[in-house]
Amino acid sequence: ITADENTHIIYSVYDLLNIEYNNTTSAIFELANDIDGGGQTWTPIDTFYGTLVGNGFSIKNFTINEESSLDNETAYCGFFYKNQGTIKNIFFKNITIDAYFEYFTSDWRKVNIGTVTGINTGTIKNVHMENLQVSSVLNHQKDQDKTPHQLNIVGGIAGLNKGIISYCSVRNGKISAS
Repeated sequence: ITADENTHIIYSVYDLLNIEYNNTTSAIFELANDIDGGGQTWTPIDTFYGTLVGNGFSIKNFTINEESSLDNETAYCGFFYKNQGTIKNIFFKNITIDAYFEYFTSDWRKVNIGTVTGINTGTIKNVHMENLQVSSVLNHQKDQDKTPHQLNIVGGIAGLNKGIISYCSVRNGKISAS
């Protein structure tokens, strides 16, 4: 792996955190080894624009805790809230996502939760999940006829896909929404 001004080599959790600061459409991030979070909490990166190349390595042992009053119509949760870039040739292992959203209006609210991304409009290719737990709770106020105005979309890789997902798998995953 050779780094240049657009290529960033990821050796550690610290390097992984720095994706947020170097995240452009021309940026390439390459894993040089497995990245073990040791169970620490990961704060999702808002929108991923670059290319993340796993080189067959893993991002593993992270927890994502998302708790929010849902002020906007739609919310996202995953390692990246939104993916507009390319993520390929990588494993995500032992990832836990606990998302809790609450709102107090009769307006519609939607959440999209996935291990890699809440919404994918980019490309996710040859990405494999193992031992994941994804849980999303959307607590709402019902209108006068007791009808909830919500949509809670939860998936293993992406909550909502409007891009390309190919050659991916989920093994030993527990996914729940309420």
